[in-house]
Amino acid sequence: MPELARLVAGLGIRRGRAEDLLQEVFLAAWEKPPAGMEAGDVRRWLFRVAINRWHLEHRRRARWGRVLGGLARLWPLGPRGEAEAAGALAGQREERAAVRRALERLEPPLRTALVLRYFLEMDSAEIGAILEEPPSTVRSRLRAGRQRLASELKRAGYHHEP
Repeated sequence: MPELARLVAGLGIRRGRAEDLLQEVFLAAWEKPPAGMEAGDVRRWLFRVAINRWHLEHRRRARWGRVLGGLARLWPLGPRGEAEAAGALAGQREERAAVRRALERLEPPLRTALVLRYFLEMDSAEIGAILEEPPSTVRSRLRAGRQRLASELKRAGYHHEP
């Protein structure tokens, strides 16, 4: 299920550990299949298991940086013309690293909501179903997460240019 892989990658788990985590999720589904669930319910259940496993992984690690080492690879660099200088590319890398560091400082509930929304393009109702929370709580977490992310980036010296 490619969406699960994107979720795990979006949460910042390194490739080798991400594969292990996904195997754990599918083993959980194999060993204790959810009885009487429809296809959409099974999908939400798998996302919930993956998120729970990520929280467990997060608690096992001493530093957020080790958990999120591969997050920078998720931001596309965007189309570049041949004339674009290497300095612009370095600037993009620096910005991605700043966003990654800002995400690292967010609490897991805020980060989880942001990853599901912006990496997997889910709406608040879908996220709420996965996290077993009302959509209004999800929207509050998304708003709080965006605000915290913006303040972290401002503190790091980045300012929004409309």
